[in-house]
Parts: sequence; C-alpha cells; structure tokens
Amino acid sequence: MKRVFTIPILFFLSFLLIIYFILPSYFDFKSLRQEVSEKEIKVQEQKVYLSNLQEISENLEKETESESLEKIDFALPDKISFASLLNFFQEKVSESGLILKSLAQTKTSVFQLEEEEIPSRPKPKETYFNLNVGG
Repeated sequence: MKRVFTIPILFFLSFLLIIYFILPSYFDFKSLRQEVSEKEIKVQEQKVYLSNLQEISENLEKETESESLEKIDFALPDKISFASLLNFFQEKVSESGLILKSLAQTKTSVFQLEEEEIPSRPKPKETYFNLNVGG
C-alpha cells in the first residue's frame, strides 16, 4: 500500500521539478530564438537596403558621367580654330574695358599643376596661351 502512494507522489514531484527547472530555460531559449530571428530579418532588410543604395549610386554615377561628357562634347568644337579663339579673347577683354596688348601661343604652361592621371581616360590635348592685357 505504501508503494502505491509513493510512486505517484514521486512522479508528481519529478513533474514539478521538471516544470520548475526546465520550463523557464525553455521560455528563455524561445525568447532568445525569437530575438535572433528578428535580428536576422533586420540584417536582411539592411542588406537589401544597402544593395539598393549601391545600385542607385552606380546608376547616378553613370548618368552624371554621361550627362557631363555629353555637355562637354556639345560645348567643345570638333576642330580648334585659333582665329575664333583670338576673337573670343579680344571680345572678352574689350567687354572688360581693357586692351589686349599681345597674345602668344606657348608650348608649356606658366603654372605647373600636379594632376592625378586616370588610366581609363585619355589625356586631353593641352594648348597654352600667354595674354598680356593692359588698361
């Protein structure tokens, strides 16, 4: 008879101990797993957002570069006419109320600027002028 009562009581006590020790750990584990999944979702969203930003940035660079090059190509003449360039300088000097004393084409620049060379782009042809203006 004594055995009949002790076995159910032991089962009940073991069940209570399991609930008391294991259940809180299980709930902690479940909440941590949920936090991890939320953070993984946030990381995925940030990756998508950053990839979209990168794609937009590349598109803007391409558009800006092509627009700038088109504007430059449109503004620059195909052939250089030194007569029209001389006329342009003379008009601008006279608009400023000055007198053009001399205009000479030189082979080198008076100013030596250090520029970074970009290997993918061809170097433009450089022409230097010395303008002497008085007024």
